[in-house]
Amino acid sequence: MPSVAGTAVIRQVARTTPQCSCVAYSGFGDGALLTEALDAGARGFVLKDAPLDALVRALETVGTGGMYIDPALADVLIRSTPARELGLTARERDVLRLLADGHSNETIGRELFIAPDTARTQLGAAMAKLGVCTRTQAVATALRKELIS
Repeated sequence: MPSVAGTAVIRQVARTTPQCSCVAYSGFGDGALLTEALDAGARGFVLKDAPLDALVRALETVGTGGMYIDPALADVLIRSTPARELGLTARERDVLRLLADGHSNETIGRELFIAPDTARTQLGAAMAKLGVCTRTQAVATALRKELIS
């Protein structure tokens, strides 16, 4: 989707229609994107090069209340533990993602429905956990460690 990120759509659906479950369907299988989709509220993630029956299985599994992660992403999921090891919360990763997109604390707050001071606090907590001193270092470190995409 050229004008809207898929994870933004997932986040909006999860917020406005919680009874609806989303499955991400992507050509990219990196850990940061998988984590971002799950953080946004996706209940499944399927790679576009997976066989059609895998997509059907994912939709059936998620439709009955389960979760489905493409088996090809098992090692990516296991390797994408740095966020957990660092203790970064989903909200802190959300703030870092929006910061990486060039947003100010004010626009991050609006996007996440939190006060700008809360966004600032979340960013400060993430920076402390990452061991960095500046916003730029926080984004660079998060990208390098594949904590965000």
